[in-house]
Amino acid sequence: MAEQTYDRTTFKIIRTGQFFKVYNDKYLFDQLFTEYNKAEQFIESYIRAKEEDEFRKAVKRLHKIEDLKQRSKEYKRLCQVYKK
Repeated sequence: MAEQTYDRTTFKIIRTGQFFKVYNDKYLFDQLFTEYNKAEQFIESYIRAKEEDEFRKAVKRLHKIEDLKQRSKEYKRLCQVYKK
């Protein structure tokens, strides 16, 4: 949860005319938003998708472990880290 808060603070929402844009430390996203809330929702969905992608990659790495006992321990540990 602390990592998600850190990720949220690295995003900034700027207003250009009547639209809002979202940018990270080095990357400006292409989407334009008419409301500030829509920009915040975009940030939250982007962070959620990024976390889900990391979880899927970690699960794929777990499938490569031959020992079933070790695999189940690692899976339990992974689920505690990515607990929602």
